Amino acid sequence: MPIRMIDCLLIVVLITILMEDIRHRQVHLYLFAAGLLLFVIKFWQSGAEMEFVLINGGFLGVQLLGIISFSYIKNRQFYPFTGIIGVGDLLMWGLLIFGFSPVNFMVYFILSLFFSLIIHGLYTRKQSKTIPLAGLQSLSYLVIVIAKLLGWKYNCYLDDQWINILARGI
Repeated sequence: MPIRMIDCLLIVVLITILMEDIRHRQVHLYLFAAGLLLFVIKFWQSGAEMEFVLINGGFLGVQLLGIISFSYIKNRQFYPFTGIIGVGDLLMWGLLIFGFSPVNFMVYFILSLFFSLIIHGLYTRKQSKTIPLAGLQSLSYLVIVIAKLLGWKYNCYLDDQWINILARGI
């Protein structure tokens, strides 16, 4: 399987997002714009349905509603971007909605949050109030891209594998 240029560019963008978010706790906007372009191209090339993006966006909307509610309960304000979540994290989520079918997105989203907490807990030497979530979620997706380049036969736009696992468990 030849390495496609789109995957190489995506790897560069994801690594850069990871490095900037870990070092500076902020990521340049042009990286998210480049990432969005690459994710949309991959989405379009896959032949996935646009309803995937709408469902994934709806799932994120529910998550964001939960974050806003938590922000209000904790700080008595509806603006969660003061220490709870960063704008870069939301922009990263905006990229990721183009990367998966709905069930795959939900599984990825939950697992990448756990992965981010574990990695942050293991590798943070000093007490830090923020987690570089956009960077760590880009690392999670980077693992998927590299695994697929190395021959992993996993289609991020098909929910069949998860549905079969659930069906066998019932």
